[in-house]
Amino acid sequence: MEAQDIVSWVATVCTIGVSLVGLEICAKIARKGSPGDISFIPFLIMFISACLWLKYGLLRRVYSIVFVNSVAALLQSMYMCIYYLYSLQRAHLHRMLTIGLLFLFIPLVYIKYYVPDESSAINLLGTICCCITVISYGSPLASVAHVIKTKSTECMSFSLTTANFIVSLEWLFYGSLLKDVYVQMPNMFGALLCLIQFALFFKYPAKPRPITSITT
Repeated sequence: MEAQDIVSWVATVCTIGVSLVGLEICAKIARKGSPGDISFIPFLIMFISACLWLKYGLLRRVYSIVFVNSVAALLQSMYMCIYYLYSLQRAHLHRMLTIGLLFLFIPLVYIKYYVPDESSAINLLGTICCCITVISYGSPLASVAHVIKTKSTECMSFSLTTANFIVSLEWLFYGSLLKDVYVQMPNMFGALLCLIQFALFFKYPAKPRPITSITT
């Protein structure tokens, strides 16, 4: 096997492994009998991202991208179904699903019917995929204000950050072998965002530091 094939398979296996984290979340939902404070939005964003990257892989004829995102889209669909099954706020989910599907189908329809050639379609879709991947990698940083306020990273997952860091480096390397800037760029930013999260873990412990009072 060539180096490109080895890197693609390693990156594929690791990415699918990270996607399986959703099984633990769904098991937690099933045990509680409701989603509780677990958000539906990450599942939806990951589903949209996987579908867009799947289309990009088909346009570029890079079948490792097609395969990994086919599996990811299937897994995210399953997670959303489980979430929906246990949710009591289905009207709210219907609204989010409608908005999410619009975000998915509008660029796909535009690319299919209004973009003049395949090269332009690849460039447009690649740019969209880059943006949504960077958002996915950076989503844990939305809790930075809470982390600084509580001086605790308890709301963040060190193992998931580590896994995302490794996967982003693998796809960055694979993108460089493909000479595909749309694979390289989001994963370079993803690795940098993970490093920022590591800095937060280094500065703040997983548990808040006890406040000691000085008595006289």
